[in-house]
Amino acid sequence: MGKRADQTSGKSSPPRELIDRTGRFPEQSDERVRELYAGHGRAPKAAIIDALPEGYSFEGRRVLDFGCGAGRVLREFLPEAASGEFWGCDLHAPTIAWLRGHLSPPLRFYVNDQIRMPHPDGYFDLIYAISVFTHITHDWSARLLELHRILKSDGYLLATVIGPPVWDRSLADPPDENGLGMCVQRLGQSLDDTSGPRVLHSPWWLRSHWGRAFEIVSLSPVGFAGTYHGYVLGRKRDVSLTRNDLERHEPGDEREIEAQRRQLEILEQEAVERERLQKSSGRTRSAARSVLKRFSSASMFVRSRRRRSA
Repeated sequence: MGKRADQTSGKSSPPRELIDRTGRFPEQSDERVRELYAGHGRAPKAAIIDALPEGYSFEGRRVLDFGCGAGRVLREFLPEAASGEFWGCDLHAPTIAWLRGHLSPPLRFYVNDQIRMPHPDGYFDLIYAISVFTHITHDWSARLLELHRILKSDGYLLATVIGPPVWDRSLADPPDENGLGMCVQRLGQSLDDTSGPRVLHSPWWLRSHWGRAFEIVSLSPVGFAGTYHGYVLGRKRDVSLTRNDLERHEPGDEREIEAQRRQLEILEQEAVERERLQKSSGRTRSAARSVLKRFSSASMFVRSRRRRSA
């Protein structure tokens, strides 16, 4: 283990293209990006520990970093991995290959590009998901139920969320927390060159829907690790649920209808904006083709004059 720990505290960092998948720093040098990667895991680790019950021990525990990215948080748990079992999964195979080559053992990694995960029921004591459910859209309930399945009966799930205090970062006219439930933005954006869709969560909606599978131990809408993310900490309930059970509206709660209405408005506004940008881009391409055509014609004319002069 010592050799691996020395590597992570020294110069060993993932290639920049792997780091950039979970946090882009376009104006920073490669060296500065490596420094940021090395330091950006300490605050989330501290925030995870602060959110857990006082005196929580990792000794003998099984822990999963769900959506571990380039391992910036999980590698901070190398000391705890001496007496616990720590896993990381991510959908990006090249990232997992690098992590396996540099942090395993003692940490364990696998590619997770399917909802079904390769663990038996009740395997983990703790699962944390940092900046993961802030990008999961239509299959959120399937993902949540799978995490519920692989948690022990008294296991904890900690997930970061984007709550009401920072909705004005992405909404021109943000409502109060009762005006949204789970709200998807940037639907259809690819994970190849962006962080994908953005998902906002209201505290009441988390308590209502996630609370069916997890007892909500604590919920903070902002400030996780000093960032604009909040978090929710849930303890597994002894229940058997389906996706429909999690997704159904709470009977008699008018916020469900208002949230659905606002979601449709936001998606419509984004669709109109995309169409406007596509038309603008089309006009730009058309103008560029016209300029190139004129330039090509002028060049041919000049070459023709030169040949006649010669």
